[in-house]
Amino acid sequence: MKPQILSILKGAKPNQNHVNIPSISQRTRIPSPALLLGPPEIRTPTTTAPPQVNSGDPFMNLMVSNYNNTTTISTPSMDYNNTTTIPRPSMGLTENNSPTFLTSGNPCLDFFFHVVPNTPPKYLNQQLPLAWANDALTTLKLICNLRGVRGTGKCDKEGFYTAALWLFNHHPKTLAYNVASVAAFGYFKDLPEILYRLLEGQNVRKTQKRNWEMIKAICYKGPGQVDGLMLPRVRHIAGLERSTHPPRDAKLLRLWERLTAVKSNKKKLEEDEYKKVQKWWAEERDKLKSEEARELMHKKLFDIIKNAVARYEQDSDLHFLYQQIWDVFGECLKSMEADNEAERNERIRLEKEKGRALRHQKIFDMARKVVSRYEKDYDFRLLHEQISDVFAECLKSDMECLKKHQRNKISLAAKWCPSLESSFDKATLLCESIARKVFPRELYPEYQGIEEAHYAYRVRDRLRKEVYVPLRRALDLPEVYMTEREWNSIPYNRVASVAMELYKDRFLQKDYPRFTNYLEEVKAGKTKIAAGARLPHEIIKSLSDGYEGQVAELQWKRMVEDLLKLGTMRNCIAVCDVSGSMEGIPMDVSVALGLLVSELSEEPWKGKVITFSQNPQLHLIRGSDLQSKCLFVREMDWGMNTDFQKVFDLLLQVAVNGQLKPEKMIKKVFVFSDMEFDQASGHNRYCYSIRDQNEWQNNSSWETDYEVIQRKFRERGYGDVVPQIVFWNLRHSESTPVMATQPGVALLSGYSKNLIKMFLDDDGQIRPDLIMEKAISGKEYQHLVVVD
Repeated sequence: MKPQILSILKGAKPNQNHVNIPSISQRTRIPSPALLLGPPEIRTPTTTAPPQVNSGDPFMNLMVSNYNNTTTISTPSMDYNNTTTIPRPSMGLTENNSPTFLTSGNPCLDFFFHVVPNTPPKYLNQQLPLAWANDALTTLKLICNLRGVRGTGKCDKEGFYTAALWLFNHHPKTLAYNVASVAAFGYFKDLPEILYRLLEGQNVRKTQKRNWEMIKAICYKGPGQVDGLMLPRVRHIAGLERSTHPPRDAKLLRLWERLTAVKSNKKKLEEDEYKKVQKWWAEERDKLKSEEARELMHKKLFDIIKNAVARYEQDSDLHFLYQQIWDVFGECLKSMEADNEAERNERIRLEKEKGRALRHQKIFDMARKVVSRYEKDYDFRLLHEQISDVFAECLKSDMECLKKHQRNKISLAAKWCPSLESSFDKATLLCESIARKVFPRELYPEYQGIEEAHYAYRVRDRLRKEVYVPLRRALDLPEVYMTEREWNSIPYNRVASVAMELYKDRFLQKDYPRFTNYLEEVKAGKTKIAAGARLPHEIIKSLSDGYEGQVAELQWKRMVEDLLKLGTMRNCIAVCDVSGSMEGIPMDVSVALGLLVSELSEEPWKGKVITFSQNPQLHLIRGSDLQSKCLFVREMDWGMNTDFQKVFDLLLQVAVNGQLKPEKMIKKVFVFSDMEFDQASGHNRYCYSIRDQNEWQNNSSWETDYEVIQRKFRERGYGDVVPQIVFWNLRHSESTPVMATQPGVALLSGYSKNLIKMFLDDDGQIRPDLIMEKAISGKEYQHLVVVD
């Protein structure tokens, strides 16, 4: 088991005959003496670019010069009754009333195509049993493909966690057996995250995020929530524009802003959240002990509210609101004036003791929960042991590499292993389990004869001092330097892509000369910047002026360069959907992936995209930098609808009018959309006259639409070079353009650039089910095994 874990995590080629893989019973067994104690207290009773004029390519020249002056080619009337005999799945309508398949006919392909980062967990839990019943191993590979950061993975972290929890509930031994592979597809932090969600609930992160955003809104947004004109007014009154103003004034302003937000949103807040803010106010007011501070606060609050009410005195509702606010402050001021020093100190002491007791109780409750489940739930205990095994073996291997000065072979286990007393450690007790395996009692005489509780405490502390600290220092993690305030020692060329985005503002603030010099060196090609783990749309979303935006520009450039090393796209073009239904993240992804395909394409298609419109147009992307290019694509005319037929009519028309040779025809069209096609497609005009749904299903489908396209190309002498279509789904939808076995078409989904790699320097034939199999055919997928 141990050599196999390390081989998986270090990317070694698996043994095809599985000679070294232990039996399932060995891999999934739990040693009977295994212990998990947790804190001692739980064991004792406790109280509660510019346009090109001439590209040199005849097709491109015609497209550039004539795409707005073309007329539709007249074609013979199509016989929609002449359909193939391939059995078709159920059909329905898109959100825009266009006929569509509701399934591809292959449950695994449906999972591959329909699951995107915004897919509801309910849909995943409904789709997973169908896919598993169809092909368990393929479904397991698709689950890992959701998480895959490298290779052809989709980088869909939340979707993967939902699928992993489903896997634990229905096939726990399979999940436990493959934990090493899970860490290899994503990162080590995925392992404690799965345990954490099993203990705290599937929606724990969403709840935490929602609560945190609510608290931030209460504490920092201030009266801007009440009236957009109030915040500038209040800032002017408080004199915040003057840099010489004492910090105390700014603090008082924040007090007023926060309490204003609380009062204006009181009805929207849960009662406990409101009490938290009131408690915060009670703590803050006690910090203003001097008479001078009290008088200053009294005057400042009075002036602020007086001016605000005077400005809006004709608005009775707003006037009433500020009167309420004044009442609250009046009570607080009276309370402060009445309290003496001793009473205030005693109240503060009692509140601190109460808060400390509540925090301790919360820690004990979490520890009791994990220990209880570890002791009573065999499947949870198995998973817990397997995860701690992975961390322990990697840490021991890394310590050996460190002793041999082989730093380039050290894994990231120490980085993502839970720190002592961290939230992960308190909720999962993984540190204790890992420490026991790194420093087993039987191999260390100093631990013989001591109590279990003392042994657990000592090995936990030893894990931190002798393993975590040296390994994290050897990894040159920026967090280590930041914690020790060694900003001028941070090796920026070793900072990971996500960490660079997270810390770039602090780098500029704390180490401006070195960091800006590093960015200039990256720009000049003297050094590199990491970009591998960032998604294309995340990069364009972080674009801005100054050096912050330059980080995004450089990461985009690095991403394109890395992909170009793998190959280019020959005769490919992107069709970007920037319609209203794509608003939000899908729009960002469509723009980002469309730009990426255009930059990976060879001439004459490099730097060009086609709009998704009733009247499709070829656009030469203009702009000298990434920010201006993104703006250009976003502002393209999209005509309020999406007509695929006219895209291919345009391509065919240009080829016919220019007497283009077949080998010059464009080979592949990438369609970045939400798959909610509207009534602009040709087959819809036929559907209006059909009353009977069965007749409609038998006579109209996207497969028939594709056959119409093929027929048009055959009639014009281009039957052997019909462009292939890559449908790339960007929003949760059950609309399926084609069936699983439709030649010349691919069905992809997600926000990651990784799937594009399959089409670099590849002019072969495509089919939806075959492309899916290709996406999960990498060597990393060969380690996966279905156990139960």
